[in-house]
Amino acid sequence: MNEKSFVVVERALVDLLKKTQKKRDYFRGRLIKSEDLRLPKQHMIAAAIENVNRYDIDIYEIEGELEMIREAFGMEENTDQEVEWSGEEEENKEYDAR
Repeated sequence: MNEKSFVVVERALVDLLKKTQKKRDYFRGRLIKSEDLRLPKQHMIAAAIENVNRYDIDIYEIEGELEMIREAFGMEENTDQEVEWSGEEEENKEYDAR
């Protein structure tokens, strides 16, 4: 896998991670709202808990895959979740020098 493929795979995993976190947060919000109800439906609460747990596992697995991919390419984890190509940086320096 070359550097461009790596970036595509990493961005896809980061997008999947963000979507999964949003879904998990949605079900967490439902659990918080259910605390305000006098008689919440227990099957809805059980389903929300199950979904939160499932999404937590999915997030853990996605983060693990990202870490493995980054280690395979010797890339350091980037807190912004974006990878800079070293080739682009060199090209930009050439144009700046002119």
